[in-house]
Amino acid sequence: MSIAAGIFLLFQVAGFISSLHAILNTRTSQGAIAWVVSLNTMPVIAVPAYWVFGRSKFQGYVDALKDTNLIIEEDKKKIHQEFAPFVVHVPDDFPEYKAITRLSTSPFLKGNRVELLVDGRATYKSLEEGIKRASSYILFQCNYSPLSA
Repeated sequence: MSIAAGIFLLFQVAGFISSLHAILNTRTSQGAIAWVVSLNTMPVIAVPAYWVFGRSKFQGYVDALKDTNLIIEEDKKKIHQEFAPFVVHVPDDFPEYKAITRLSTSPFLKGNRVELLVDGRATYKSLEEGIKRASSYILFQCNYSPLSA
C-alpha cells in the first residue's frame, strides 16, 4: 500500500468517526446530515474543516438556553404571584377549566374584558379610546380572517 493510499484510508476512518460525532453532537438534524455526507464523500477536505469549524458548541448553547429558561421561570413565578388576587377560582368539578389552565400554564384572571369588533371603524375607534384610557401598558390582539367567497 502506498503512502497516499494509507493517508486516504486514514482520512476515511477519521471521516467515519467524525460522522458519528456529528450525528451525536450537531445542533440540527440538517447540520448532522450535511456533515455526514461531506465527511464520508470527501474526507480529505471535510475532516479538517469539521474539526476546525464544525465541532459543536452545542453544550454552550444548551447551558445558555437553560439559564434563559430559569430566568423566564423566575419571572413567570413573580408575575403569577402578582396576579394572585385576580385569579378566578372555579369549582373542582369543571374539567374544561383545568384543561385550559394546564394548556396555557396560566389561570383565568378577573377584570379582563373582551369586545368583538367586526368592522375597521369600530376597531380603530376602540383602540384609540383604549390607548387614551391606558395608564401603564396596553395589550390587545387582532385576528385577521379573510372573507370567504
